[in-house]
Amino acid sequence: MMSIRPTDPGDAAAIRDLTVAAFSASEFGHSGEADLVERLTKSPRKHASWVVIIEGQIVGHILFTPVVIRSDDARLQGMGLAPMSVLPSRQRQGVGGALVRYGLRALLADGCPFVVVLGHPEYYPRFGFERAAGFGVTHGFEGIPQEVFFLATNPEGTESLKPGRLFYDSAFGEQHAVS
Repeated sequence: MMSIRPTDPGDAAAIRDLTVAAFSASEFGHSGEADLVERLTKSPRKHASWVVIIEGQIVGHILFTPVVIRSDDARLQGMGLAPMSVLPSRQRQGVGGALVRYGLRALLADGCPFVVVLGHPEYYPRFGFERAAGFGVTHGFEGIPQEVFFLATNPEGTESLKPGRLFYDSAFGEQHAVS
């Protein structure tokens, strides 16, 4: 049986091991995601983080951190999904999907105006994510195509969403203000 709960400080080592295992087995290899999770969760900035437990073991983790869309005349804060990790032996069994649905539902119910993700175009649209470019929103990461940048909106907050450049926490790396 699968259960989802918020993370607590005692989960840090298990989340690190899970993240290394999940990304080591990916087509992209381990690229410091475990270190990124540690930096982001130790930051004083608000974040949201949940784990999936199956048979007493943490088999999945998702992290959302603050992001901001900057336009000429406005700034709007939302949340960014990254990273999400699932134990390789539990991948393709609904763990990641359960985490995405749970996190989105919780954040949007709490009034978050939008959530963004850089990810697989075949995966994230099934959860309500749409290409961010359709909203006039772009990211500033060099070398990452805009086609893999997605946004899910809060139905009650779309009037405040304006076109602009989205910025993640600086822990994610250098981001440019213009394309």
